[in-house]
Amino acid sequence: MASRKAAFADRAPGWDALKRLADKAGPYVNRTGADARALERRFGSKEAPRVKLYRDHAAWCPYCQKVWLQLEEKQVPYHLEKINMR
Repeated sequence: MASRKAAFADRAPGWDALKRLADKAGPYVNRTGADARALERRFGSKEAPRVKLYRDHAAWCPYCQKVWLQLEEKQVPYHLEKINMR
């Protein structure tokens, strides 16, 4: 196990090399990512989404959050309907 760690340490880039890689990539700007305020996501699809997610208005429900994250991760087009939980 120790030899594997040593082998990785020998191949790992230094801080200067990592800085050059980061500078080359430029700043990360997520222009197409998930937004909790979006009411519909199509992910490039032209047709209306077939999935409707009912979510609490304050976005506190952990179950809704898990489903929302899965839809985003799998890029399933969906329409979001916010409801009042009172």
